[in-house]
Amino acid sequence: MVDPAKVTTEMAAIRTDLPLHLVDAQKQAAKFFSDFNELTSKTLRGILESQTELLRLEASQAAKAFVLPKTDEDPGAALSSYFDAWHAQTDRVVDQTRQLADVWRNYGWSLLSLCACNYRKGLVDIEASTTADRH
Repeated sequence: MVDPAKVTTEMAAIRTDLPLHLVDAQKQAAKFFSDFNELTSKTLRGILESQTELLRLEASQAAKAFVLPKTDEDPGAALSSYFDAWHAQTDRVVDQTRQLADVWRNYGWSLLSLCACNYRKGLVDIEASTTADRH
């Protein structure tokens, strides 16, 4: 037969060995994964937009390379104009590449912050549940 007093004692021992409440842990894990998915989807959207813009800029620069100068135009002025446009286009590509690097860097720091916050909250919850179980 099962002794109710023994079961109660064993359950109390299990509770002190595992002070974390599983339902609370599951809620915290679900919130963490929800925040992680939201952060990742926003970052991927930003990366795709940045990559699309970068591709557009590079395609535009490549298309302009095949445009011949006008015949009635001064060759020196045409070449100077071409190099000025190439310089401006290259600056835009570099700026877009920097923005892409910023998106990746912000994602890394946000992810690290999310993990640290979740870890810290978990430690506080464990401490609170351990203290509550002792009283």
